[in-house]
Amino acid sequence: QLTPTPAGVKVISGVTEKGYPVPPASPDDSAIAAQILAQKPDVIVFSGQASDCFNLLNALSNAGWTSSKIPLLFSGACSDTKQIAQAGSKVNGVYFVGAAYNLLDPTSATGLAGQEISVIDSKMKQYAPSQAPTGIEASMFQTVLTFWQVLENTSAGTNPDPANINSTLAATNNVHMFAGVPWGCKTAPANYSSVCSTQVSVLQWEGTKFNVVTPPFNAAYIVAGTPAHDTGSS
Repeated sequence: QLTPTPAGVKVISGVTEKGYPVPPASPDDSAIAAQILAQKPDVIVFSGQASDCFNLLNALSNAGWTSSKIPLLFSGACSDTKQIAQAGSKVNGVYFVGAAYNLLDPTSATGLAGQEISVIDSKMKQYAPSQAPTGIEASMFQTVLTFWQVLENTSAGTNPDPANINSTLAATNNVHMFAGVPWGCKTAPANYSSVCSTQVSVLQWEGTKFNVVTPPFNAAYIVAGTPAHDTGSS
């Protein structure tokens, strides 16, 4: 937990975290799903590559879980248009926490961010027309463009090397992120110098599209496995 706790953030007391390793590319997560549900959790949180997220989702659903019974929170890396379509109603109501905007939906942002999401969308379709785009692929596209921007500003006139790249990254402040919100390592939380982008949003799949539950907010206080928090906002 970061100290001091940000103003307006209320720490939920009595929270107990129990972890269950989910092997990558596991074809059958039924035993793990049974262990999770046996604990009668208040919420289930998981992140991994999209196929692993939906293998777990299917196992939980087959064991009787629904999102109306126990909220399920996925990271943005789990977002995958093809997997969502194949899951059908099982994924309805599932939350996805990740990038400030939904990089798979150009309508999720307006202005410059919306235009840049459209670029990511069109270019992924151009480069891989037969591949259904995923959240992690869109995020990597965004990251490459952002890092290219950093390299352009690294010690102009010199060849980039680890030292000057690191110094440039450390000095970043309120820098434009392609299809995102400003970021910077200069203002990273104490002891978490690599957490340079802390703006995230909460989306919920409602059957045909993502609804924005919480617009972009600063999630610096929940980095590195800190306890669950309630911001008190609706």
